[in-house]
Amino acid sequence: TFFKSNGHVYEQQESCYRDSIKLPQMVDWLRKNYPSTDYNAFKIIFSPLVAGNQSANSFADNGFREAQAHVNFPYSVLYKNPDLSKQAIDLERGSIVFTELNHSFNDRETGKYQKSHDFKNAFSKLEPWIERGRPAGSYNNAVACFNEYMNWGLVSLYYTDFAPDDEEA
Repeated sequence: TFFKSNGHVYEQQESCYRDSIKLPQMVDWLRKNYPSTDYNAFKIIFSPLVAGNQSANSFADNGFREAQAHVNFPYSVLYKNPDLSKQAIDLERGSIVFTELNHSFNDRETGKYQKSHDFKNAFSKLEPWIERGRPAGSYNNAVACFNEYMNWGLVSLYYTDFAPDDEEA
């Protein structure tokens, strides 16, 4: 009964992901920039129950590979900036899912290098990279810390490629 009486809300949320957030553009960009990693399917699982505890997961079985992003919905009330166009706001709202989808690509790539001497040496001491007690402090090992820095580095590059030329998202 609840779902039926609120179906329009769910339809609007699905439409937002489908039409405004540009998931196909994200996937194409990630495939282009990570040509050795790909998936047969992508699933976006969104719920307000996750709040800020978003995550990414992927699995493989019998040659089938799926990437999943578990995210909150990018509620537009959080992204009201009268100085930005709808295109820039939609790009910023999309970060909620892009930051998780990109983990499915980036984290696999990191796995190739995490045991190298240079990687271990660069992250032998985490103090320069994270401040304990701050949100990034929960990334308390070298791989998790590096992956989160790369996560937001990728967001910056994605914005560079898709933000309107006369705006900063």
